[in-house]
Amino acid sequence: MQQVSHSTTIHVNATPDETLPLFTAAGERLWIKEWDPTYIYPESGEPQQGMIWKTTNHANIDEIWVTVTYDMARHIATYVKWSPESNVTRIDIRCRPIDDARTQVQVTYTVTALSEEGLAGLKSFTKEHYDRWILTWEQAIEHYLQHGEASHFH
Repeated sequence: MQQVSHSTTIHVNATPDETLPLFTAAGERLWIKEWDPTYIYPESGEPQQGMIWKTTNHANIDEIWVTVTYDMARHIATYVKWSPESNVTRIDIRCRPIDDARTQVQVTYTVTALSEEGLAGLKSFTKEHYDRWILTWEQAIEHYLQHGEASHFH
């Protein structure tokens, strides 16, 4: 099988302490209206290493997420998402201060195909597509920070 990795950087008008929680199962609800995780462990949805939750993708297939690392002191998080019959994705989030009020967020996706369906998905997962997609995150987060509400996503 094959693996593809892409990384890009966005900027958030908040501190790293305010920014990293926006990239958690609960935090993404704040800026993505369609985001609706089901918490498996812990049921509270409290971000922590070993947290497990489920989402349903656009093809109506359940995906399982695991928090591998959640380190507020270092402002980093790593998640693994398993999409049965398709792929396994590792997501790395690194927040670094730009100044007292802004944060640079490096978002890296490493996708490993598990099947022919997964291989087909990798073909459309180009660097250009990835950069455009992650830029929509920046826009959605900025909308939330300015208006206090989630926006429609994708």
